[in-house]
Amino acid sequence: KIIRKGCVMREGKLYFNLIHRAGGYKENFDMLMKQQDLAHENGLKTTVVMSYESMLVDEYVEKAKSYVRAYGDELGLLLNVIDDAYGMLNGNYTFWLLPREQQKYIIDESIRKFKECFGYCPPTLTTYYLDAPTINYIHENYPEVKAVIATCFEEGSRTFRGTNYDCQLFCEGGPWWPWIPSKKNSQCPAFDEEDDAGVVAFPHLTRDMLLTIEDRNDYFACHPQNITRGWAYKDYNWPYMYNFLDMTAIQFKYNDGYSYSNMYADPKWLLPKGRHDDYCVYEIYVDAMKYLGELKKKGYLVDMGMAEFADWYRQNRGTDTPDVVLWKDVLMGSDKQVFWYIDSHMRALCDPVQGGAITDLRPYVSRLDRPVGPESDYLEDGSYPFILNTQVRGGYPAFMQTKSMYTAAVYYKDEVRHLKNYWCNCTYEKTEEGRVAVMDPMEIEFSDMTLTLQTKVIFAGNGEIRFKRNVLNCTKPDAEIEIFEFMNGCWGTTEYPEDMRRIKLTINGETGSESLFVKYTNTSKTLKGAKSVTADMPDMDTLVTLTTDLEEPEGIIFDATLGGPLFSIGLKGKIKNGEEKTTCLKLSKR
Repeated sequence: KIIRKGCVMREGKLYFNLIHRAGGYKENFDMLMKQQDLAHENGLKTTVVMSYESMLVDEYVEKAKSYVRAYGDELGLLLNVIDDAYGMLNGNYTFWLLPREQQKYIIDESIRKFKECFGYCPPTLTTYYLDAPTINYIHENYPEVKAVIATCFEEGSRTFRGTNYDCQLFCEGGPWWPWIPSKKNSQCPAFDEEDDAGVVAFPHLTRDMLLTIEDRNDYFACHPQNITRGWAYKDYNWPYMYNFLDMTAIQFKYNDGYSYSNMYADPKWLLPKGRHDDYCVYEIYVDAMKYLGELKKKGYLVDMGMAEFADWYRQNRGTDTPDVVLWKDVLMGSDKQVFWYIDSHMRALCDPVQGGAITDLRPYVSRLDRPVGPESDYLEDGSYPFILNTQVRGGYPAFMQTKSMYTAAVYYKDEVRHLKNYWCNCTYEKTEEGRVAVMDPMEIEFSDMTLTLQTKVIFAGNGEIRFKRNVLNCTKPDAEIEIFEFMNGCWGTTEYPEDMRRIKLTINGETGSESLFVKYTNTSKTLKGAKSVTADMPDMDTLVTLTTDLEEPEGIIFDATLGGPLFSIGLKGKIKNGEEKTTCLKLSKR
């Protein structure tokens, strides 16, 4: 469905990096020249990333220097296997999965060659994934490096299956926009200067923030090849590309005037080789360059080299600055939205379509040490683990017949209504409490009563999410209403369940406590007068705590089953007509 074409911006800017890679083959070089000419014709700066093999060709080196002189373009360096022209060393082309010493050799030799060709250390390094030990090595030995491409946002098992198991990259759970990475885990934004790994990290492409959850993220992104992969076009019309760029740009409204996108287009993906209806992929790229140039002329887009942007980011965003995204469906034109939040303590996904439920949660507060490679316990899996994930954790019987999420239910007499079943639209507020996703009021009908309930999900920083439930109206003002706030939790990085038997669930009460370990027994415990409920998760090094100001709170903990591999913690209490009550989910390091 064609929505519209033409970005509407006023106070904000779209900050943009256009990245071109210099390959070693003649056809790639010819296409790179076309890409560069297109960019410059439309007034756009580029970052030209030199591969090791391209630096062996004098013509490529001289051409790259000419772009710097004539257009102010930047030069960067691709980290890839360097020992043969086909990029295969002992059958392994994946730099990020090589043994640590081979990685160091490639880094050192590639930077040496870059200095030999251009006279200085490359300010930008790119590959597909860089873990914390690799980034720490780079910063320690080459402090001139300012920018690195460190991850492919949300590439994991779905992409692996979709590429016929030909994608050796698992790196879900990280940021969707640039961030300053932690020294302990490159997926986590740094807490502060002490935790700062010394570079600004970038995602490899920016993605459709709704479809990256609903589908494969490599189908819908800023790269023209991704648009053809997802068949998001018809004939020679591709409104999705414009809608995607517009939706990305208007995120400035939620981020203090700032939004970000990039386009990293290797020449080989624009060549007509029969991949994914490639008859139009170059034409999509041409139109993208024209449209981005138009946005720049109108003052909406600021194009920079990657290192230039890294300097801007440190000065204007810095460590522990939250990013949020309120993304609307731009493929089918529906009213569906998703709300994302990220800071140094967590990454969370809030789903208005499910009543404001938290459907994906990554506890960065724990800074799990998860390097990749043959010496690592995690091998190829660089994803930061989740403790909530509706997409890949369900099963029956699961508690309240609900997938892995944080949500609530409303009780009246012997009837129950689940908020996850109510489709809401969402607006955004920034208040003293934090970044707030405001759900439209829900009309909740019971057999002899109707109430209007509004939810506000407040991302307060410091590992806290607060859920405010406000009973705006009730057709029976004196009705006894209860709200049950609960979390169906787990942990993992793929759709395959992990062993949860070290997890301890506890209800802390005024006069005592109740607890159980996850044993997959389908048993539960309750305690009236609960002050908090907790899930102690040793494998995640994370403590999850729920507290509430609901009246007469009762704590509930529920063991998992193997058929429904989710533990549950919850608090149930009373609320009156006209009242607003708050429940807080707190993430902390054990």
